[in-house]
Amino acid sequence: MAYNAKTDKIVWKFDAGLGISAPPITYKINGRQYISLLVGFGGGYARGGLDAYNFGWSYRTHTRRLITFSLDGNADMPALPPRHFPKPIVPEDFVINEKKAAEGMNEYWKCFICHGDNMFSGGMAPDLRASPIAMNKEAFAIVVKDGAKNAMGMPSFPDMTDEQLENLMHFIRKRAKETMPDYEKTVKDNAAKKEWVS
Repeated sequence: MAYNAKTDKIVWKFDAGLGISAPPITYKINGRQYISLLVGFGGGYARGGLDAYNFGWSYRTHTRRLITFSLDGNADMPALPPRHFPKPIVPEDFVINEKKAAEGMNEYWKCFICHGDNMFSGGMAPDLRASPIAMNKEAFAIVVKDGAKNAMGMPSFPDMTDEQLENLMHFIRKRAKETMPDYEKTVKDNAAKKEWVS
């Protein structure tokens, strides 16, 4: 959004399609001024829980991008995919152990900064409730303990025990089951707008 510095009136606005955390920069090349802005959710609000999740900005579905403007620019920017709400996985054959889930909630403090408050991802990292990796002990250990996804920004936690990992898995399944009604409501509320994908 651009304002007239003298009148404070809005003279231009643009929908970037995603949340913005980074500040813009301006520079000049061959006498032409440019303004560049890194677009994509991150920072504190991306871990904002259900409020952030309801924007429908999903990890990997909506990728970060650098947008540059100039006064005489006329290029069309490719549209982003429609809003996407990851569906929690709720397997019928998984029996949640409440004691393990309670212990796993304590472990989740290591995760929520990226994966979202109350396990609602705001798009900065995968939604663990919808991740098949969190369904398999071996795969989960390879990612969380061994750092299989370090190159993608996922830190490793080599000191976590197998018991702690299992407790975390039970907490993820518990939150997936508890939040399925939130997912269903979000999908229902957005279906009429034809702006979502499941």
